[in-house]
Amino acid sequence: MKLCHAGACALGLLVAVGVARAEVSLTVAPVKPGQIRVDGELGEWRNARFTKLDEEAPDAALRYAFAFDDNALYVAAHVKDDSMVRSAAPARGEDALVLTLVAPRAKGAPEVIELWLFAGITGKSASKAAMAAPGAPLRIIEGAKIIEGPAEQGAGYVLEAQLPWSQIDGTQTLLLGRGALRMHDVDKGASDASDAVASASGAPAKLPELLFDGGPSSALAAFVREKGLPPSDRRFERFGDVSGDEHLERVLIAGSYVLVASADRSGGFRFIDLPIAVGASVKDLALDDLDDDGKLEVVVSLKEPEADARLSYRDQGGRFVLHAQERTPNAKAAAAQAAATQAARTKPVDEVPVAEHSIVYDKPPGMDELVAAFRETRGVPANARARFVTHVNLAEDAAIESLMLFDRDLLVVGKGFRGGLGFFYFGLPVTTGADIQRMFTGDVTGDGRREVFVRVKQLVGDVQREILLGYTFEGDALKPILQTEVRRAQGADSVGNIVRLAKAGKHFALRIAPGVAHGYTQESYPFVTEQTDSYGALLLPWMHEAVLYRWDGDQLVPR
Repeated sequence: MKLCHAGACALGLLVAVGVARAEVSLTVAPVKPGQIRVDGELGEWRNARFTKLDEEAPDAALRYAFAFDDNALYVAAHVKDDSMVRSAAPARGEDALVLTLVAPRAKGAPEVIELWLFAGITGKSASKAAMAAPGAPLRIIEGAKIIEGPAEQGAGYVLEAQLPWSQIDGTQTLLLGRGALRMHDVDKGASDASDAVASASGAPAKLPELLFDGGPSSALAAFVREKGLPPSDRRFERFGDVSGDEHLERVLIAGSYVLVASADRSGGFRFIDLPIAVGASVKDLALDDLDDDGKLEVVVSLKEPEADARLSYRDQGGRFVLHAQERTPNAKAAAAQAAATQAARTKPVDEVPVAEHSIVYDKPPGMDELVAAFRETRGVPANARARFVTHVNLAEDAAIESLMLFDRDLLVVGKGFRGGLGFFYFGLPVTTGADIQRMFTGDVTGDGRREVFVRVKQLVGDVQREILLGYTFEGDALKPILQTEVRRAQGADSVGNIVRLAKAGKHFALRIAPGVAHGYTQESYPFVTEQTDSYGALLLPWMHEAVLYRWDGDQLVPR
């Protein structure tokens, strides 16, 4: 199990002891091969962070820490136990430390294994490690090494264990797994064991995540903290191969984000920033092979006031792009649309109710009436001016449409657009209109109609990012064709790319060049160069050349 990597293999944790309460995640620190000698002394663990479990059982307590390298899982424990029960052959009715590991599967229930660590008693029984599914007969783990030593003070013992990955079931997906440690304490002469001292309890699928330092679950937890999301706000957990690399991924919703963590260490953690304001808009998450190519797409179902939406995202070259989207008016919106249509047949133009996206008249109204209808629909004040206005061919035939920006809404109207009987608007994926920096249009698909490009900003803590979004009209809706980062700033330091349209035959391509860094150098740049979300990577002047994005029939891709 390849888990350790250069530069991260050390027990570089503060010396500390935390008191564990219910539902505590097991943290596993990386070490260099050979760094830990299993001798019962625990000298190599002096810098490890031990967690203490002792709240429920006055005569039993446990302090523990975990570590790992490419070959094995390591356990160190200080066990307080007034009476130790062991026999020559280890069994479930004896004292032990029990580590429950839950390894997810693409389909069906996860694989659950219990690792039983039995300390020995000098002259009576040898230390042993055994493994089994819950309730199944124990089998000895070949190659495992367990050494016990005397307690530092009082009754009990110190235990150190080395458990080879090659002998543990389910390790292929354990980076996405869950786990708990409990002290299986059997009082002398008693028939039942007490598991009151435990890091967590409950159904295996509900146990806390295993946090391998540097692993995907640790990155996911850090992302949730950085975004200020409640730790419990994780929903619709699914498992499957969405990258096409034959490794399992964990996909779930947290707030307004889709989080994707890979069981492959090199696969890492990524996220999709959904075009919604709150996570409550998500009503379902599914993984489905929509085009029968053997790779699953991430399908998100949204419930909005006017319409339900179904968005599918596809892994493309290590980042997620919008593959398809469908919008279906919900019952309330459909009823409003029907009422508006009926009213249009019987009422004067100035009394027609307005429905989202379009309005129907007996005869074509003027452009001013269509804009006024949009204002009423979206609650835009009559004196609010459009921030951006251009008159170009965007959709349908060769006729010219007017494109306007009001706050975060793009509005499209035209004398010939939708027969002159309606308008279209699209809410950009920003919090407020102030996040929109600039807009421009250009024909990059070669169909004679222009695409819309919008540069928006995002704030992540004290870091400001600018994202370039591209859209084309497909049918009667806007389809995303590009999303890439083009600027990043923190304080007075920044890196900004240069974006322009470049002639490519009878139409255009999009050229993005690294530009100039202010304050940052190759040595001082504090961010990883690999992109960890659904946006294309920012170009850096010390390592990248200009990139030309061309139309491939579905998206703008670098070539």
